[in-house]
Amino acid sequence: MRTRGLLALVWVLVACGSSKDDEGSAMVDAQAQPQPTSRGAKQGDVETTSVDAGGGMVQSADGRLQIIFPAGALAKATDITIAEISNTAHGGVGTAYRLGPEGSTFDKPVELRIAYVDEDVADSAPAALGIATQNADKFWEWLESAVDENKQFASASTTHFSDFSLVKGFQIRPHDRQLETDEAANFVVTYCYDPNAYTDTNELGVLGYECDIEEAPVDLTPALPVAANITWAVNGKKGGNSTLGTISGDAIGKYHAPSKAPDPNTVTVSGEFAWGMGKQIVTAEVTIGQVGKKYKGQLDYSIGDGTNTYTLSGTVTWTPPPGTLNMTPTYSASGALHAEITLDGCSPYSGEVDADGALDINVPDDGYYAFSIGTSEAILDCNGVEVPYQFLIVSPPCAGSVSDAPQLGDGTLLSGSGGCLGDGESLSWSFELQP
Repeated sequence: MRTRGLLALVWVLVACGSSKDDEGSAMVDAQAQPQPTSRGAKQGDVETTSVDAGGGMVQSADGRLQIIFPAGALAKATDITIAEISNTAHGGVGTAYRLGPEGSTFDKPVELRIAYVDEDVADSAPAALGIATQNADKFWEWLESAVDENKQFASASTTHFSDFSLVKGFQIRPHDRQLETDEAANFVVTYCYDPNAYTDTNELGVLGYECDIEEAPVDLTPALPVAANITWAVNGKKGGNSTLGTISGDAIGKYHAPSKAPDPNTVTVSGEFAWGMGKQIVTAEVTIGQVGKKYKGQLDYSIGDGTNTYTLSGTVTWTPPPGTLNMTPTYSASGALHAEITLDGCSPYSGEVDADGALDINVPDDGYYAFSIGTSEAILDCNGVEVPYQFLIVSPPCAGSVSDAPQLGDGTLLSGSGGCLGDGESLSWSFELQP
């Protein structure tokens, strides 16, 4: 087990005005204060276990929390309660816990252990974990903590009961981003607890800051508690490159996606910075386009004059070529479609044909799409002669005009109806973007 304290935090400020005395200047003490939160709401049943003066161990119903009582912590047998509550802690991980009897104090410190899994620190690091408690003023206060990375739990001691949570001292934001080619995004490492506040004379201890921002800012106004002197990389390459995208900056990592989506199209942005006696690396995933995502859905088509009729129906899958951005390439069609053909002088045909074709999406210029589908040959028996027939279906826009083109919308569902051959033709489709 390894005990570690928090690294001294670097506050990065960007002034709104021309000098620090201007009314609009971003001041740490005015804009970056610890924030209280509401108390968590109870979830599920309360677990009750009796522990006597000899000590013992109590575990939460979900198995994540253990409370270890040494002999002499309790003067007599006591019903210890654990209630799972919604987590309102800054940097909170998983469920929080309300321990009771609430407000109880102990003659000897009891040990809290809260387990974690790899997913809990995907945007942080095991070394950043600790346990925090919500005080009477509803501020979350970091407890001196230790992390066992082999057994995957954080531990801390307490002499009283209240609300407790596993928390992250820092985290990268955003953790996941999806960008188009040539699009940019910023990354920061935010601190949820200010280690500069941890001094022998500070009775408040380390209190939690709002750190779970959706997007990294363009600048640091208002002030944010962030790490500085960060070495940024893409797929382990310092500063990235033209294939993976480039990243530069210090407290704010400014990433610029490449002009063509790489293959694979997900890259890892990382930031390395000093933490304690060593260094830590945090990572974020960036997906450039949606290479590999497909459209899939129903196609129904018919054309005829009453004597000669041709119908085609079934599921079509549209697949983008590798290394291109979703909603900008030409997709390829595949799928087995059911064909019904009635042709004067030929035996009725009923069978399967293979789809082949192209779906073109014109984004962002005009925001419309169009497709065409051909099929493999259906072999008709016409008075003992084998006659091949192939379908060719063309969606609007027709006659070179885009006025009747189906509109893309947000690109998650391509659906519509209408064809280009006039009377006797019916065409409808519904293709949904796949997860």
